[in-house]
Amino acid sequence: MAADPGETRSERARPSRFWRKLQRHPLAWAGAIGLVGLFAFSFIGPHIYGASVDATHLGAVLRPPGQAFPLGTNNIGRNELARLMVGGQVSLEVGFAAALASMVIGAAYGIVAGYKGGWTDAVLMRIVDGVQSIPPIFVLIFIDSFVRPSAGLLIVLIALVSWTSVSRLVRAETLAIKEQTYVEAAAAQGVSSPRIMIRHIFPNLIATVLVTTTFMVGNAIILVAALSFLGLGLPPPAPNWGTMLANSMSYVTQNDWWLVYPAGFAILIAVISVNFVGDALRDSFEMRMDQPL
Repeated sequence: MAADPGETRSERARPSRFWRKLQRHPLAWAGAIGLVGLFAFSFIGPHIYGASVDATHLGAVLRPPGQAFPLGTNNIGRNELARLMVGGQVSLEVGFAAALASMVIGAAYGIVAGYKGGWTDAVLMRIVDGVQSIPPIFVLIFIDSFVRPSAGLLIVLIALVSWTSVSRLVRAETLAIKEQTYVEAAAAQGVSSPRIMIRHIFPNLIATVLVTTTFMVGNAIILVAALSFLGLGLPPPAPNWGTMLANSMSYVTQNDWWLVYPAGFAILIAVISVNFVGDALRDSFEMRMDQPL
C-alpha cells in the first residue's frame, strides 16, 4: 500500500515542531550554556591555561587567589585552577558515560520485560525490585574494597546500580505500546519479536529514554562526587571535583574558601544544567507525543 503523502508531511513536521519548542524553552538555553561552558572549561581550558596539575610550588602553599594563581593553591602548593579544569574531565566523562550505559541496559531490559509479559516479566521485575532494595552507595563501597577504582570501572559500577529506573519506565511504556494495532499486525505477519521490539516499539520510547537518561547524568555526577568525597573515587594524583571537595573539608574552619567553593560550585552547575536540559526535553517531547500518530 502506498504511503499517504499527508501522513508523510505530518511525520516530517513533528521533529521540526519539537525543535522549535525546544529552542524557545528558556531552561534548554540555560542548561545548554552551562554544559557547553563546563565542557569548554574542562577540556579546552587546560590547553589554553597551560599550567601543570602536578607541579608543586613549595613557596606558595595555601596561597589565596591572585595574579599568579587565579584560584589559589592547595596544601602542597598545587594550582587549584588547573586541577579544577582537569578534574572536570573525569567527573563529566564518568557521569555521561555511566548514564548512557545505564540507558542501554535499562531500555533493553524494560522492553524485553514489557513485551514478553507473563512469567518472564514477573521474574525480570522481581530482579529489579531486588536491585533497587540495595542502596547503590553500599554496593559501590563493597566492590571498592576488593578492586582498585578506575574511570572505566566507575562507569560500569554506576551503570550496574542505576539502570533499574530506566527499565521500569520503559517496561510501563512497552506494556501500552505492544497493544497498538501496528504491533499486533506485525506479530500476526510473523515478524520476529526482536525485530518488533527494535523497529516498532523502541522508536516510540525515545522520548522516555532520552529524558530519563538526561536526569541520570546529574545523578551519576553526584554519585561520582559522593564516592570521591568518601575516598572511594579515583586514586591520587588524578584530580576530580569530588576528591577536591573532600580534601578541602579540613580547611573550611581556616577560611581557605578557594579550596571549597570552586569544586562544589562546579558540581552544582553541572547537575543543575543537565536537569534544566532534562526539563526542557520533557516539556518539548510532551508536545510532540500529543500529536496524533
